[in-house]
Amino acid sequence: MRTSWRCTALLLMPLLTAACSVAPPVDSPASSASTVDEPIAWIDDPAPAPTAAAPTSPAPARSCTAADLPDAATFIEANGLSQAYSYLAQLPNVGSSPCTIDSDPQLNSTDAQGRLQLIPMGPHIGTGAGGPATIAPGKSATLLISISHACNGDTGPTVTYQGIVLVQAGRQISVPGLSLTGTCPTVEIGSWQPPEQPDVVPPPLQYGTLQALIDAPATAHAGDTVDYVVSLTNPGPAAAPLQPCPVYRESVYKATATYLLNCPATVLAPGATLRFAMRITVPSYTPPGHYHLAWTIVETGGESAPASAPIDIA
Repeated sequence: MRTSWRCTALLLMPLLTAACSVAPPVDSPASSASTVDEPIAWIDDPAPAPTAAAPTSPAPARSCTAADLPDAATFIEANGLSQAYSYLAQLPNVGSSPCTIDSDPQLNSTDAQGRLQLIPMGPHIGTGAGGPATIAPGKSATLLISISHACNGDTGPTVTYQGIVLVQAGRQISVPGLSLTGTCPTVEIGSWQPPEQPDVVPPPLQYGTLQALIDAPATAHAGDTVDYVVSLTNPGPAAAPLQPCPVYRESVYKATATYLLNCPATVLAPGATLRFAMRITVPSYTPPGHYHLAWTIVETGGESAPASAPIDIA
């Protein structure tokens, strides 16, 4: 509280005196909320649910050159086409800066005399978003390679390609240990796939310590606008932030809406409870039955303070 004094000299009096009056106290805006019995008014302020940022793909870089690619690639078995043997060739960037593989490789096998033979290629495999693939130093792009065993039946004559060599950016890259055997003479490949991006770690829940309780009518009719109260409590030993004011989601039957909470302060004091007036409209097409009215705070990292209450729709 701050007290200001106003002094006025009374110059017309024979003796110089001063009269002072006290101004009323100036209150500062509320910054901390304690328990409030009267529900805080509902506000019609629809708000989108917070969403996490999508992982960003590496920006396109210069084309990979022979100097960026290794002498040998590795591979793993993979799930590919039906009735086919499939493998993922893994090609790292051994250079010092990001580069982009912007074309499909040439696929060769090695004959008994050590000569490279071009492998006949079948249809291109549609493997989703692939090529061009940008890879950072030390990371690997992948290529799906498949050979079918659906030609001439499983018991038909087979063909085997050994000593597989990829030709990319003019460099011959061996794939030690990879052998392709099937009953079809052609081999199918996809496009180069960029390295998988790490999953985005959701941020911690800002309102995760709060607890909610719903006080709602036991019954309502289809098409009714239901007024109810949500009590939001901070059971922890420290003040809980209400800044920014959270977004909440409410639902009943097939009606779902998200609104901005009407926060009276920036924090909720330890052990304190705020009661918020809420409102939701029951869909007019709701069949009679027993339902639940649900409420929760929605955050980028998930949901906080979930609560529900039974409600019968007559």
